[in-house]
Amino acid sequence: MNPESDNTIVITLTCHQWGAFSPGTPAVTYTAAREILGGRGWQRVALSAGDFLAIRPDAAVGKALADWRTITELAISPSGELIRDGSRHKIAGSAWKGPREIRNLRWELAAP
Repeated sequence: MNPESDNTIVITLTCHQWGAFSPGTPAVTYTAAREILGGRGWQRVALSAGDFLAIRPDAAVGKALADWRTITELAISPSGELIRDGSRHKIAGSAWKGPREIRNLRWELAAP
């Protein structure tokens, strides 16, 4: 990330959307957020599966993402909904100033 000003980045993952991996298994939405400091050049944002907590459906709320295998959608935004201390919180990030620059976006599997 290379923002001009301080921002919050909210990453939302949806698993099992459209019954893509397990027919009949409900889709689950997970989120994680990080603060990004502006004007510091390129910054690395690294998140593990356990950083993502379920926000939907209610039966799964607060559970961590187990692994990356069933992700069907990824969204990057300055705002969103998170689970903190067992409760839902809305993150109302401000509009990004300047270009939205992301490079080298990739999944990396942790060593066993």
